[in-house]
Amino acid sequence: MNDVEVVLTVRCYNLDVPYLEASIYSFFSNVNVYFEVRDDEGIMHYPKEWFTVPLNIIEEAIPLIVDKKIDSYRYDKNLQMIIQKGTSE
Repeated sequence: MNDVEVVLTVRCYNLDVPYLEASIYSFFSNVNVYFEVRDDEGIMHYPKEWFTVPLNIIEEAIPLIVDKKIDSYRYDKNLQMIIQKGTSE
């Protein structure tokens, strides 16, 4: 409902879309941005598709999602790093 700047477009082929979406929401849940937007008709919307993540982290997460390995990792928002689960930070 507003202009945005597209900074990255990624094409993923032969990928289970529900898995892709669930992986993104789950992996980046701790950096989800919560806000509300009122449309032209006054209806409030609560977008869930916005995350505060450095671009390089997104680029690092993409192959993990495509290879279905993302569940073995977590995103540490304080360190701004993807960390393998079960390893010491």
